[in-house]
Amino acid sequence: MKFLRNKINFIIVFIYFITSCLYFTFYDNLVSSFFSSNSTNPLLITLQNYQGVLFIVISSIFMYVALRRKDYKTKQKLIGLRKYKNRHYDLFDNITHGVLYVSPKGIVLSVNQTCLDILGAEKEYMIGYSIYKPSWKPVHENKSPVKADEHPTKIAFKTKKPVLKKTIGIINAKTGVYTWLKVSAIPEFENGKKQPFRACIIIDDITELKNYQDLLLKNQKSIREASQLAKIGFWEFDTTTNKVTWSDYLYEIFGLDPKNDPPPQEEIIKYFDKSSLEKLQQSNIELIAHGTPYDIEIKLFNLNNEEIWARNVVQPIYNDEKEIIGRRGIIRNITDDKKAQLKLEQSKESLETSLNLVEESEYALKEAGRIAKIGYWSYDEQTGVLFWSEGLHKIYGTDPKKGVPPLEEILNFFTEDSRLTLIIATTNLAKNGVPYEIELNLIDTNNKSVWIKNTGQPIFNDKNEVIGRRGVSQDITESKNIQLQLLKEKEKTEISEAKFKSYTEKSPTAIYTTNLDGDCTYANETWLEISGMTLKQASGTGWVNALHPDDLEAIKKDWYQSVQSNGKWKYEYRFINIKTKEITWVEGTAKEIFNDKNELIGYLGTNVNITERKKAEEMYRLLADNTNDLISLQDPETNFTYLSPSIKTLLGYEAKELIGKQNLDLVHEEDVAMVKNKIEQSLNGLAVNDFIFRIKHKKGHYVWLESLLSPVYQNNNIIAYLTSSRDITQWMLARKKIEEYQTSLQKLTAEVAMIEEKQKKDIAANIHDHLSQSLVISKMRISELQKNASLKNISEDLDFVNKHISEALENSRKITYELSPPVLYQLGLLETLEWMSDDIQEKYDIKVQFTSNVNHLELSEFKSILIYRCIQEAITNIIKYAKATEIKLQFIKNEETITIIIKDNGIGFDTAILQNTMSTEGGFGLFAVRERIRNLNGELQITSDKNVGTTVKFFVHLKNKNDIKEQ
Repeated sequence: MKFLRNKINFIIVFIYFITSCLYFTFYDNLVSSFFSSNSTNPLLITLQNYQGVLFIVISSIFMYVALRRKDYKTKQKLIGLRKYKNRHYDLFDNITHGVLYVSPKGIVLSVNQTCLDILGAEKEYMIGYSIYKPSWKPVHENKSPVKADEHPTKIAFKTKKPVLKKTIGIINAKTGVYTWLKVSAIPEFENGKKQPFRACIIIDDITELKNYQDLLLKNQKSIREASQLAKIGFWEFDTTTNKVTWSDYLYEIFGLDPKNDPPPQEEIIKYFDKSSLEKLQQSNIELIAHGTPYDIEIKLFNLNNEEIWARNVVQPIYNDEKEIIGRRGIIRNITDDKKAQLKLEQSKESLETSLNLVEESEYALKEAGRIAKIGYWSYDEQTGVLFWSEGLHKIYGTDPKKGVPPLEEILNFFTEDSRLTLIIATTNLAKNGVPYEIELNLIDTNNKSVWIKNTGQPIFNDKNEVIGRRGVSQDITESKNIQLQLLKEKEKTEISEAKFKSYTEKSPTAIYTTNLDGDCTYANETWLEISGMTLKQASGTGWVNALHPDDLEAIKKDWYQSVQSNGKWKYEYRFINIKTKEITWVEGTAKEIFNDKNELIGYLGTNVNITERKKAEEMYRLLADNTNDLISLQDPETNFTYLSPSIKTLLGYEAKELIGKQNLDLVHEEDVAMVKNKIEQSLNGLAVNDFIFRIKHKKGHYVWLESLLSPVYQNNNIIAYLTSSRDITQWMLARKKIEEYQTSLQKLTAEVAMIEEKQKKDIAANIHDHLSQSLVISKMRISELQKNASLKNISEDLDFVNKHISEALENSRKITYELSPPVLYQLGLLETLEWMSDDIQEKYDIKVQFTSNVNHLELSEFKSILIYRCIQEAITNIIKYAKATEIKLQFIKNEETITIIIKDNGIGFDTAILQNTMSTEGGFGLFAVRERIRNLNGELQITSDKNVGTTVKFFVHLKNKNDIKEQ
């Protein structure tokens, strides 16, 4: 290129030179002829010729130089343009902002590496693709989708104006989660054109900032809700300006409108009763005069004339000169606590009565189980433990004192068919979680045949895995024998009615038969004893005269309708003995009777006496109606069907106000999902542990409840849920106080640690400044005396004294370093750890390898001391107990945490004994180390393998980035 330019320049100059020569030759001939004809001086003509030639040569030279100069400038401009272009590309690729250029159709033309990193995309999947492609799923700050015409790039092309700093979120191509961006779209125009030919898109990753903003909003909302739930109001009074500040809840306590300013003091004091006002004024006098804070209970009547009990906790406010310039405090509404305290005292007697009822109910339940011949059993597959109730031992004829027989021995009780049935049902339950209800025949220890109805239910863990089973076994020998006997009667039509009666007459179960119309044809002695009738009186429709008046119409109607439709019959109802007027509850069932031709000839019915069970149920009802706990029954859709009277005390509602309504409507919105999850677990057959949630009081506030949920089954289907709930609001408040006390204890521990370190530092300073100096002076004096020839006779004594002074001086230095190593305060933590590593290696011949990922670290004195003492404690234990030959000490610092790892190759130990480990320092032991780490907002982990070694890890979280300076 350079050669071509030079050649062109040369040709231009050459053409100019030839043209000029031709011109001057023509001009010279013309002039010569003119001058010759006019006889002009020949010398003048010659000079004129040379003058022309000289002009041509000089002008050619100037032209060549000018052309070369122009080429030089052009070359410099090209070099400058190349440098500018290179700088532009360097800036484009290395700028901290994401930059991409797109066409008016949204096609990406170019993109820098920062943009690719922010979007998590590869360059080949960006260049040539639309910026509007759906996979980005852009959303606004409120998480609503960004429409096509709302995209900043679209708006910039449409308005032909820059769109600056619009916040949108897009799906990160690499992580699959939303990345939040601050987007600016700037249209670019070519010279003289009105339509932009492309747009420059600049993006900044603000995901972390957006997350912090969301967290801040959430925390602010939580604080407001916590104040409302805790019933706490904040106030502040500035005596210099008489300015009063109230929180929203304080307005609610006084029944005032938060839109208005706080009322003046002379108006506020009108709300308090006389004794509370005197107490308040006296406390304020003490606070103003002596700065004495106070914590008092006061009583007031707010604007709505509601009686309010409040706890007022007040602290003085000081200025820089330690002068009291005001006071601030919190007022907590404790009205419910006061009322609850009175109610607790009133309900003490009621509670004692309820406990007596519980004992009676428990006795009744056991008696009901004994009468019904029911036993309970459970089996834990993980532990192999099988449990039997006393009733089950009675069924099998085994001795409860000897424990439950082994599974193999239990299976041997059953007949072959029943054993196979039980094994199949149990296997299906264990593998598939399928409950069962089967009838089995066994031979008890007294060699008697026993029939049982065995019901089994699976027990699930949190992973919906079967971990056991439980159930009940009922001795149905009598009813089974009757059933078998009736079947024999059905199969053998030749057996006479008299023989049938002989089987049923002495049965403990009331038995009767009817014709096809449902009229009584026979009743056994048990039935006649219950009703007080004779067989003649009961025959036909006479049996209905023994029914309880409240049950008469319903049972009479349902029985005859069932007979007409050949339907099944099973009801619970009451008989009144027509002689003694004694009421008996029975469970009545009936089934068809067929002849040998399988023709329906009538009905066989039984009445099982369930009076004791009904009494037990009535006792449970009485207990539910009188307990302070809330007992409720809900249908599968969580609608209330029963609520105990305690609903009024706990939540302020009458039971009838909530019957038929969903309980989830009252549950706090943050707890609804958890409560639904518990119900779903129960639906899936999983055991549900007690759970805690908040429920809305009629007055609008929320009450904390702890509940137990149990499903109610019928025919293996859940028909209802039974819940028992107790008010734990005070417990939750107490737990909060405990957490506050723990925080105070943590602060106190930190102060104790700092005081201890200060004392150690003072002791070390005294030893160094006084004792060590005295020893040095004494040593120097002894050395001078040793040089005195007149004292040679006591030279041995002087040597002895000098030796012991040297040892004392060395020991004082060691004590000083152990109490408070000066290097920690003078050079810092890392240098101290290096010194400690060298010192341990020298003293104990244990190799110590210290590594750090930072060269220098400046921490607050508080953190440096606590971290050093924790490391010192751990290494001291290694030296004493681990029998290690090597210790590795790692110090790792990143942006948010400091991690210290101490690893040895010692004998290791069982970490289960950590709670009993005692320390060599101060008697605090592992507790002191943990408290120090907790004061640093950190964590402690200890792992150990026997004959391998022990690893101790400290994690210290840096609360404030300004608290640490790294070089």
